[in-house]
Amino acid sequence: MKVCYTLFVLGFANLSLASPAPPISENPSSVLFKRNFGNCNGCGKCNLSNTFIGNCHDAVNKFQSGYNYNSHQRFTVGECYADWYCNGAYPTKDGADIKNVFNVGIYQKAGCQACGEWWLEDGSNCHGTIQAKGC
Repeated sequence: MKVCYTLFVLGFANLSLASPAPPISENPSSVLFKRNFGNCNGCGKCNLSNTFIGNCHDAVNKFQSGYNYNSHQRFTVGECYADWYCNGAYPTKDGADIKNVFNVGIYQKAGCQACGEWWLEDGSNCHGTIQAKGC
């Protein structure tokens, strides 16, 4: 009986060690990992052609690192635009941070291929949109 109990305890311990919990960071390095949400909403003019998707990425890349954008800025390339708007407590953001919101938020986190939206809920009340002209 003692042998069975020991095997049971050792087996339970092995099961506990075999599936460790994923690491959790209390202080993520980016606001994209804590206060945000997004979607891939777009009007009928959004499409998945290589040209349209390329234009959307080019519009995002017009935001310059090291330059502070205040409240609202829109860049358009071809039929696509990247629009940045903030109306919260601190509306000024560096272009690198704005590009990060578009590239990581809309394209990676929300999983959008072309059009989409991303909101920051950090007191800045910032909102990034990638959309087709005329939507």
